Amino acid sequence: TMIQAPTATAGDTALTVQGILVAVPAAGGRAATWAVQLLQPITLGRVKTNVLELQGNPRAWTRWADRYVEARGRVVVDPGAGQLVARLEGARVNPAKPPGLVERRVRLSHSQQAVVTLAVVPNVIRAPVPDAPAAARPVVLYTISNVGMTDLEFYFPNTKAVCVTVAPRGGPLWEDPTELRQQAGSAVTIRMGVMFRQLLPLPAEATPVPGRHEVRASLCGVSDYEVTTELWVIAP
Repeated sequence: TMIQAPTATAGDTALTVQGILVAVPAAGGRAATWAVQLLQPITLGRVKTNVLELQGNPRAWTRWADRYVEARGRVVVDPGAGQLVARLEGARVNPAKPPGLVERRVRLSHSQQAVVTLAVVPNVIRAPVPDAPAAARPVVLYTISNVGMTDLEFYFPNTKAVCVTVAPRGGPLWEDPTELRQQAGSAVTIRMGVMFRQLLPLPAEATPVPGRHEVRASLCGVSDYEVTTELWVIAP
């Protein structure tokens, strides 16, 4: 079963999840490992987490580092370095695409090329119910992969990096720019073969009414890297 905003128990054995494959450096006496960063947290017994460590054959995984993947394995929750750790044992990892993913190929010149993607996970949600516990919010996943023969360089006159808007049918336009950590007026470089990624949870005010919502994302002020997808909100 695909995991989006689940509750499971520590006694469950088989688990399938989707998320971003990340390398976890060694720290606090724990060896370096790989993990899947989930876009929605899961509850496993006493542990609520959005990171699942992986145990398996990491040699096959390096090619998918920082990519969206599907991982399957036997879930185990045990103490590690003084805290409870959730992991998938015997993990099998394969590349995947989130539902509703939209891709756009950008070719500025023979040497400057990129693949831009946008997805909202999950891309179908229920409208919130008054006085009910808050449900996990959808997350915007925006990426730029440099597939050209030279670095991609961008100069931002302010600290705004990725601009996201949500346009619900019959509701107000919602927009939010993510901020660069660098000082205003700094340059951003995407090296050859490197993926630039931004994750942005959408607050409740971004989806105020049921129906179809158009989600648009781009590097702020750089329309060549703009892409649009859809999010559906179902009435409770």
